[in-house]
Amino acid sequence: MSKRGRPIETKPEEQSTKFTREYISPEKVKQVWTYDLNKFKRGPISVDIHYPTNYVSLEEEEEKLPISKRKYLNPNTGKWVAYQRACALGLIEKKNK
Repeated sequence: MSKRGRPIETKPEEQSTKFTREYISPEKVKQVWTYDLNKFKRGPISVDIHYPTNYVSLEEEEEKLPISKRKYLNPNTGKWVAYQRACALGLIEKKNK
């Protein structure tokens, strides 16, 4: 038979004030977040990002593509748009062949 009533309260274990957390993205980018709750209670005091040796950024990938295949950032909405839409919005000038 199970016990009834309020469960017995146990003392919470003391939490460490200094600790780190590691996050690894699918692209193998490693982030190390360092916390010190005595200095700052709301978030990390430092974040170290380690990229793999063969990592290619978005800007480097876009430079390799032809102009008509690239994506352009619309500053009004913050969204990525295709070449034709970027020309229509006046973000870039259309290149004639």
